[in-house]
Amino acid sequence: MKWVVFDAVGTLMYPCPGVPLAYHEIGRRYGSRLSEAVVRERLSVAFGSVVRPRGDRTSADDEQTWWRRVVAATLTDVSDPAATFDSLWANFAAAQSWCLYGDVAAGVAAVADRGLRAAVASNFDARLGGIIGGHAELNAVRPVLHAAGLGWRKPARQFFDTVCRELGCTPDAVLYVGDDPHGDVAPARAAGMRALLVARDGGGDLRSLAELVEHL
Repeated sequence: MKWVVFDAVGTLMYPCPGVPLAYHEIGRRYGSRLSEAVVRERLSVAFGSVVRPRGDRTSADDEQTWWRRVVAATLTDVSDPAATFDSLWANFAAAQSWCLYGDVAAGVAAVADRGLRAAVASNFDARLGGIIGGHAELNAVRPVLHAAGLGWRKPARQFFDTVCRELGCTPDAVLYVGDDPHGDVAPARAAGMRALLVARDGGGDLRSLAELVEHL
């Protein structure tokens, strides 16, 4: 094993404030009168129903198109849909809009202490580089790989194959750590990687990234 590759959202970081609250507050700037509860419900529906342009294939344009559709389906009463989208896109590009879990520093340190390298590979887009770069605890976590750059989204096998090509290694040299049993762990293992599920409320391989030290 040479690499420990982390998923990003739900594994290393989470949006703060939460996504529904951010949509609600930014929507209000542009005239929306929807309550936070309604925004939360509409977001849930949009995430499940808005079709991605090319399925598991993706690009920077595909990702932005999908998010535009999600915003349009959620905030239907804003006065300026384009400006609303731009504000939300910029909000979630800012490092301060994302908080790290308290166990992240210990997990990254465990990887370095074992002489291994750490990277990120996520279903995100080019904004992820700036977000990761904005948190000092993640300075040693490079490269930052994302679906929009890799051309594939998890759980596609091609996502994990492309990660290995980018890292210059075979799958058995990678330990993938994620919070989704179906989108992270199962497909990573199917691609030949080792994989661990982090579930901070229990039920996974790890309750904390600090426990990584026991698996390296």
